Amino acid sequence: MATTDFIELLRGLDAELVSQASSTAQALVAIAGIYGRDDRMELSDLDPRDPLHLAMLEAASGVALIVNSTMLQEDGDSVYLTASPDCMSGKYQGQPAVDAAAKTAFLINAEHVLTAGHVVNQVDPQSLSVVFGYRQSSLVKLPDGHDAYRFPKTHTRPCAEAIFLACSDAVGDIALLRLDVEEEIPATVASPLKLAPRRSVQPFDEVAMLGFPRRQPIKAVARAAGFGAPRAFRVGKKYIYTNVDSLQGNSGSPLLDASGRVIGVQAGGDRDRVDCKAITYPDDAAGSWATCIEVAAQALAGIGVYQPFK
Repeated sequence: MATTDFIELLRGLDAELVSQASSTAQALVAIAGIYGRDDRMELSDLDPRDPLHLAMLEAASGVALIVNSTMLQEDGDSVYLTASPDCMSGKYQGQPAVDAAAKTAFLINAEHVLTAGHVVNQVDPQSLSVVFGYRQSSLVKLPDGHDAYRFPKTHTRPCAEAIFLACSDAVGDIALLRLDVEEEIPATVASPLKLAPRRSVQPFDEVAMLGFPRRQPIKAVARAAGFGAPRAFRVGKKYIYTNVDSLQGNSGSPLLDASGRVIGVQAGGDRDRVDCKAITYPDDAAGSWATCIEVAAQALAGIGVYQPFK
């Protein structure tokens, strides 16, 4: 079957999945919390001598903020996202964050990204854009005194369509989006993340994550020197349950194995705060979950992205 025919088939399946999702999507729209010690860290805190940390540094360029295109304010060769200080207690309290509608996605080839299904469920994909390079160093002050993050236009791409969408307990929570790419995204801007072999993660394996918790600039969640690593506690056919620290904005984040390869797409978990006070759960609680990358394996194969078997 030709790739174009295969994608048409997937679009037909997608319509069925959307209808399944209508009664259960709200249950999947969830966020997770902090499990034990807060493992979030800036990319500058990662140690390139550590193989996992080095792999995360290399993967970070391909992790994108996904936003409603109306949030982007253009000015010449730059685009801006306005921000305001986040109120949640704990690490990074007060660090400016973008609008609450922003979530996470990540690049898997030159023109496709993965995210959580609930991020785009019942949303016109063409109303969305992805932004690469969301870093603390992008913060600027606007003439009116407000905070904003500035990006070169080359770091943004509009979304064209959803090729695959799963958003139900029965199927999973994952979406494959095609970007409207007139010119290929330069490797200097973003590089695709690597996928882990199928069914490679086992209970109690080390895991990590990259994303935008609280819609703040990119954070890594991984083991730090002298502390235990986040773990996968239960691995099902559709979901991986972990104690990865995950907050609002992490939906769609890549869940990584100990080699920095994608094993899942962050979907949700426990409540992360009450008002502005963070909620901390026991370190051995597995209240954070991600959709196994295998859920979208057929769709990925249809666009020429394959998971290795070893």
